[in-house]
Amino acid sequence: MTREELLRVDGLTKDFVTEGTFTFGKGKGVNRAVDHVSFVLGRSETLGILGESGCGKTTLARTVLLLTPPTSGEVTLLGRKLTSLSESDLRGMRRHTGLVFQDPISSLNPRMKVRDIIAEPLEIHDYPKDEIGELVKNAADEVKLSERELERFPHQLSGGQRQRVGIGRAIVSRPEFVVLDEPTSSLDISVQAQILNLLLDMQADLKISFLFISHNINVVRYMSDRIGVMYVGRIIEIGAATSVMGRPMHPYTRLLIDSIPLFSKRGEFQGRTPARADIEERAGWVSECSFNKRCPYAQDRCRTEEPLLREVEEGHFVACHFAPFTE
Repeated sequence: MTREELLRVDGLTKDFVTEGTFTFGKGKGVNRAVDHVSFVLGRSETLGILGESGCGKTTLARTVLLLTPPTSGEVTLLGRKLTSLSESDLRGMRRHTGLVFQDPISSLNPRMKVRDIIAEPLEIHDYPKDEIGELVKNAADEVKLSERELERFPHQLSGGQRQRVGIGRAIVSRPEFVVLDEPTSSLDISVQAQILNLLLDMQADLKISFLFISHNINVVRYMSDRIGVMYVGRIIEIGAATSVMGRPMHPYTRLLIDSIPLFSKRGEFQGRTPARADIEERAGWVSECSFNKRCPYAQDRCRTEEPLLREVEEGHFVACHFAPFTE
């Protein structure tokens, strides 16, 4: 099914300048955290971004929302290029976006009541005061928060309730696009399931598009219509969730899926641990596949030419010179 385009990201890149230290020498270096990332997100669609810690997922999320200014590239939302807008116009566009953080307790003001936390985006965007109360009540109903809980402070709530507050704050202005940055990683498994199902119900009701970021393969598989796999700042595979999970074509994606913990009856671990990605090495790679030193299929071409995303099957793109493999 072809969806109407909501968000387009073209060649998004983010470099951080690093200072030298006593251990690593003097002078400045460049750490490329996001490297020419491109994708399209449709209306009411969830694109999952999967990868290990340190691969650039959170930096990508913040850069897409322009909370962190990109080094280069473009972000287009609702037909408007956010990267070309003035600060005042960009502020106006932010009402169409939301962000749910990984750790709800650190992202909520401990001195504010839940009602005021949820209302904060509306006040920032100058919503009429006589509308704010009703919009907060609607958001609270969407995330299953009671009137009593609206009068509490964050420390008086459970972890799951606090995350509901964070979600309520993100959707109170009825945005079309919400970034979910590891929204359940700090929660117990039973609470995770409740939050994930809540998000799916909200998406169906409010027609929101999600950029869902996580290192948890099963969570990304459950939530996503399409999945993009990140490795040291780049998307190295992207396609329909059923295709990427059912027939992974990049060796790194295969390694990630193989790393899902499986235990025997005796509790023995069965599975392989994925190779760790050293993101600081990325600045030193000029023209090679970033995975070639760990890839069992690497050939000379992989060490001299960086592979670009190419469509191997309909809607399934892979940055690998030799995919798909016939084994």
